Amino acid sequence: MKIEVVELKKSASLDAMKFLAQAMSRDTTRAILNLIHVEAPQVPTKGEPEEALKEEFIAVATDGRRLHAAKIKGQMEPGDYRIIKANQSYMILAQDTEGATYPNWNHVVPKFDPKDMKRIDLITAKTDMGLRAFKLAYELHELNNGHFNLDYIMQATREMFSCYVHQVDNLSPLVIQDKAENWERLAVVMPTRDN
Repeated sequence: MKIEVVELKKSASLDAMKFLAQAMSRDTTRAILNLIHVEAPQVPTKGEPEEALKEEFIAVATDGRRLHAAKIKGQMEPGDYRIIKANQSYMILAQDTEGATYPNWNHVVPKFDPKDMKRIDLITAKTDMGLRAFKLAYELHELNNGHFNLDYIMQATREMFSCYVHQVDNLSPLVIQDKAENWERLAVVMPTRDN
C-alpha cells in the first residue's frame, strides 16, 4: 500500500493547512480528530464551473468545540492526513492508514441563507490584536447574546480583513466565513456553557 506524503511550502495551501491545524484536536484518546480530513466537493459551489472541482478539495479539522474548513487546490488526494513536521514556511503531512472514519463535518455546519450573514470589517484592527478582540466581541454581542471562546474566534479570523458571521440564537453555533458566498475559509464555533 502506498502512503501519500505531501510537502507544502509557502503557498495558499500551506496557509490553509495552518488555519486547519489550529482546530485540530490534541487529545490522544480521540485519534481521528488529530487528523486533517481532505475530500473532493460533492457538488459545485454556487456559481463555480464544474471543471474547477477537479483541482479543488475541501480540508477540515475539528476538536469537537470548533471546526475549521478550507478550500485547497489539487496538491492532495482525498483522505485523512497527520502533520509530521511543520514550521512557518513548510508543512509535511502523511496520509493516515488506520482506516477510521472521520466524522461527517457537514452535519455541524448550520444551513442558512448567506444573505442573513453579518459583515464585520476588521481592516482597522488587522495589526492591533487587542482592538481586534474588542471589535469582534462587541459585534458578536450585537448579533446575539451567545457566549463563545474569544481565542477560537480570534484564531479563525486572524488572516481575514473582514468576515461574515451568522448565528440563529444564543444556543446555536457561530459560523464565520471569509466571504458570504463561495467561502475559502469557514469556521464553526460552538457556544460555551454557562455554569
